[in-house]
Amino acid sequence: MVLSIRAVGGSGAAADMGSLSVGGARVWARPAAGLGSRQSGSGGAPVRDCDWDWDWDLPAESPVDSLRPILPRVNDFALQLYTVRHALAAHPSETLRRVRAAGFEQVETAPPTPELPASRLASLLRDHGFSVAAAHCDLPWGAHQSRILDEAESLGTRRIVWHGWPKDPNCDSLGGFEVLLDRYLAAFEAARTRGLRLGLHNHWWEFEAVGHERLLPWLHRHLPPEIFFELDVYWAQTAGMDPLEVLAELGGRVRMVHMKDGPAIHGQPMTALGEGVVDLRSILIASRSVEAWVVELDECATDPLVAAERSLAFLKRLVSGSPG
Repeated sequence: MVLSIRAVGGSGAAADMGSLSVGGARVWARPAAGLGSRQSGSGGAPVRDCDWDWDWDLPAESPVDSLRPILPRVNDFALQLYTVRHALAAHPSETLRRVRAAGFEQVETAPPTPELPASRLASLLRDHGFSVAAAHCDLPWGAHQSRILDEAESLGTRRIVWHGWPKDPNCDSLGGFEVLLDRYLAAFEAARTRGLRLGLHNHWWEFEAVGHERLLPWLHRHLPPEIFFELDVYWAQTAGMDPLEVLAELGGRVRMVHMKDGPAIHGQPMTALGEGVVDLRSILIASRSVEAWVVELDECATDPLVAAERSLAFLKRLVSGSPG
């Protein structure tokens, strides 16, 4: 039995891979419809920038088991606590109890608030048995740098993610890109001295054209590899991008993914995963370098925690190979 999967946006490197074995299956790549060509790095024959068709030669008796090694584990899924921010502010312990009962073992924290400072949140998370996949925070740069890093350390995580909100005016010019680069490099050095990893989270404007550039790919080319991206696939799709192409373009820099679903239209609420237009299964398969997947609903027309619980159930079905 052969199952063909198209991986979009490959750059020709797969041609050198030949075939390999994944979970008992043989897999190899061949170029599909070309998207142009470029010279190889050694100056040899042109290498086609194209889609790649991946052929999986699966054991006929258990095709799902052969695919399963490329999918994440159930405990790799976390909930971004911004999803339940209103309930968390009003009833923090009870809300965390409900998040745990919904099946989440990890969370990603939102920036602390005066009502729920990092020290108290850290204590509550320990009481309810959570691990912290990452901490969303303000950029550790400038006058508040030490406070931001202290808060992240108190939460017991080594990953910090600049949440990226609101839009910085520097996103609108190439000169502004350079300003942002300098800030991110300074924040990275400050985080590294504390043993923390810095990541950047996107919204939609990082994909808007500025001249012939887009901010996120531009940063990808200029930042040191130690700075990772937390790709928000929903905002990428809302911006008119194909999340699979973005994953292929950014490659191993994407270490975390925000998993969201909905109509991918500005101003309309998000839905539980599997109830919108985002191709989440393909995203899971394509996320080869990802260490953690984070469920988030920024805005939801229904109870956000119920939607988050349905989202986790959907992801569990995907990784287990169950139908529906």
